[in-house]
Amino acid sequence: MNKKILIISRAFPPKGGGGIQRMVKFSVYLEQLGWDVTVCTIKGANFSWTDESRIKELDKVKIIRITEDVYKSSLFNKVKSRLKFHDFYNDWANDVVTYFSNKEDFEYDYVLTSGPPHSVHNIGINLKKKFNFFWISDFRDQYTLGPTYRPVTFLHRKHNQKLEQKIYSLSDLIITNTEVNRIESSEVFKIEPSSKVVSIYNGYDFEDLKETGFIPEFDKEKINLLYLGGLRGDHIDGYFYKMLKIALVKKPNLLNNIVINLVGDLSRKGDLIEKLELGKFFKPYNAVSYDKVGDYIKASDGCLTWQHPNNGYRGTIAGKVFDYFGFKKPIFSLGQTKSELDTIINGHNIGVHTDVNNLSNSANDFIKFIDNLKSYSENYNDLSYDYYDSFNRRTQVNVLNEILIKTFK
Repeated sequence: MNKKILIISRAFPPKGGGGIQRMVKFSVYLEQLGWDVTVCTIKGANFSWTDESRIKELDKVKIIRITEDVYKSSLFNKVKSRLKFHDFYNDWANDVVTYFSNKEDFEYDYVLTSGPPHSVHNIGINLKKKFNFFWISDFRDQYTLGPTYRPVTFLHRKHNQKLEQKIYSLSDLIITNTEVNRIESSEVFKIEPSSKVVSIYNGYDFEDLKETGFIPEFDKEKINLLYLGGLRGDHIDGYFYKMLKIALVKKPNLLNNIVINLVGDLSRKGDLIEKLELGKFFKPYNAVSYDKVGDYIKASDGCLTWQHPNNGYRGTIAGKVFDYFGFKKPIFSLGQTKSELDTIINGHNIGVHTDVNNLSNSANDFIKFIDNLKSYSENYNDLSYDYYDSFNRRTQVNVLNEILIKTFK
C-alpha cells in the first residue's frame, strides 16, 4: 500500500523552538512506518532561533520550501496586518494553495496542516475544493479559544470563529494537543462526529534525549534546577520570579544551595530578576541544539515550567515538560489549577504543580518541592509502563498511523 501524505507547517527546521519537534517526529516516524512523506514549509524566513541539527533527521523526507515575502516593517504595514481578518501569514498560505493548485496531478492521499499560525488550515480548506484527500488538521495550540487570541474587533472574532467551525466541519480528522483542549473544542464548536477529534500530546523522544558526553558547566556543589526553553518576558516569567522572592522571605536560607539554570532563547528576558535582587540565583545559557538537551536535563536535580495566570492556559503544556518527564526528573510547575499539568504532576506525585494565581501558597509549595526532590524522583518508579510510554513520540506516531490506516481505501 503506497500511502502518500503531505504535511504543511511553518514550524519546521531550520527554525528552532516550540512546535518544531512535533512536526519533525510526525514526518520521520511516519516515513519509518512506510509512508511516503512530503513536507511543505517556508523558505528564507528570518528566524530568531535556528536549530540546523534537526535537518539531519530528515534525510529521507522530501521537503518543499515556498518562499515567504520579507515583511517590511512600517506603521502602514503594521496597521494593515492588524486589520486583516486572517493572521499575517495567510499570504504565505495563499502561495502554497497556488503552488499545489497549478499542478496537474495532486498525488497525496492525506494532507496534514498544522497550526499555529492557523491560517495554514486555509490551505486545507482551499485544496479540498479541487482535490480529493483525507484532511487532518493539527492544532498544536487552540485557535479562537486560545489564551493569546486577541481579535481587533467583534467582526474579526465572528469571522475567525466561523473559519474555525469550517475547519472542523471539512476536516476528516482533528488533532488537539491535550485532552482538555479536545473536550473544550468539541463542546464549544459541537463537532460531529465527536470521534473525529483525538488528542495527541507533545512528548519525549529518546533519540533527542540520548547522552552525547557533553557536560554542562553546572555548579556541582549546589542543587541545579533547570528551566529549558525561551523566556517570554516579565509579564509571563515574572510570576515565577515574584513567587521565588516570596519563598525567599519565608525561608531566607532557601536559595543558598540552589542555582536556577536558564537554557534557551533569552532575548526576551526582562529586568525583573535584577529588580527583585535575584540575579545571583540564576545562571543563563544560550539556546542549545536538540541533541544537547538531554545532557542538560540529566545534569539537573529538578526542572521548572510556568504559565500566565490566564485560565485559558488550563489545556496548555510546554513541550519541555515532556522532556523532563522522559528523563524522570522532579518537576515544579507554576500554572493553572484543575489543568492537564495538575493531572500529570500532582496526580502522580512526580513533583509539584501549584496555583499561579496564589503566589504565597505557591512559595510554600516551592519550598516543599526543594525539600522533597528525592522522593518525587523515586515516585516515577510507580508509574505504569503504558502511561509512561504514552508520551513517547514514537508511540504517539504509531497511534496516528493506526488511525490513518483504518481510513485508507
